[in-house]
Amino acid sequence: MVATITASNGNSFRCLVWPDTGADCCLFPLSIAIALKIDVLSLPQHLTGGVGSQSNMTYYDTVTIDLGNGIAFSAYTGFTQGMDAQGWGLLGQQDFFSGFHVEFKHALRHFTIETI
Repeated sequence: MVATITASNGNSFRCLVWPDTGADCCLFPLSIAIALKIDVLSLPQHLTGGVGSQSNMTYYDTVTIDLGNGIAFSAYTGFTQGMDAQGWGLLGQQDFFSGFHVEFKHALRHFTIETI
């Protein structure tokens, strides 16, 4: 699905996002933080695994993620170069799955997101 990511500086960027039950938090390519003109060097940083074959420096900031249809939320989000090859963001446990009822019906090719 397509989401609009808005940084605290007011800059927005549209990108593809995928729900990922295995992701601890929402995670996006570092290139999106750069497009949003976020000063990543001033952000909290941690080495993270699970993306690519090595540990990646991940920079964290709070952004607004708007999925359309009235579904928008604030999320403490990681930005990492390890996601640049994928080019899309992941919606993870913290702030996404913890705040919405998400239902997959694979056989029916049906997916819903509802506010709790």
